Amino acid sequence: MITPGIFYKQMKNWVGKPGGHPKGIEYLYFDKKKAFATDANAIVIVKDWPTAKAHFEDAKGTLVEPPCTPITFENVSLKEAEICWSYKRNFVSQTQSKKFFEIWKNALDFVKKLTKNRKYNPLILECKNGKLTFYSIGDSVKSKVVLLEDPALDTNHWEGAFNSNYLSNAFSFLAETEPVLLSFRMAFRKDHPVLEMETEDLIFAFACINKAAEELHDLWAFARYGNDDREEEAFLS
Repeated sequence: MITPGIFYKQMKNWVGKPGGHPKGIEYLYFDKKKAFATDANAIVIVKDWPTAKAHFEDAKGTLVEPPCTPITFENVSLKEAEICWSYKRNFVSQTQSKKFFEIWKNALDFVKKLTKNRKYNPLILECKNGKLTFYSIGDSVKSKVVLLEDPALDTNHWEGAFNSNYLSNAFSFLAETEPVLLSFRMAFRKDHPVLEMETEDLIFAFACINKAAEELHDLWAFARYGNDDREEEAFLS
């Protein structure tokens, strides 16, 4: 259950900075059934948050009336025909769920600190050979972390660069809500990966960082040539 305290504590991490954006991304939006927050690069949707009328609030819960129209959030969600990879994780209890997501959050918090001097706080997330792995680079440290290892992951190989701040915020929200079911989905829009996660209460969607961004060249090199799987493939070929 998402309490108002958890709701406002977590949702404030997802709104954009004030600046006159025409869609009001610096505010929370409520459509009478659901609640939304986005900075136009990542989004969180609280699936069941009924209100008497559609409205905007600031991140502290104060009612506001910005001169804008809300983003059409339904257009953000992945359509069934788009999805090229999916994976579900079940938990036997909320205690197990909380522990699982706290570990992931700690890993992502480490990446945030590691990449604090790098634009976008980037990491590369890769699904391959039954493993979900991320790679990151700081000023003097390189990191490779296997988040999941499960034969069910070995259905499609994909990779993408993402902002670690968004993922850390997502796992913080998940640790507090303690879901017993988590679904991952991946799709490509204009050749760019879009990652979506869903629980009983929440939907998250993350746009990728431009794969060709100059700031990511060394990170892509590390992810592609700095791990055993790829080195073995190169040797065997």
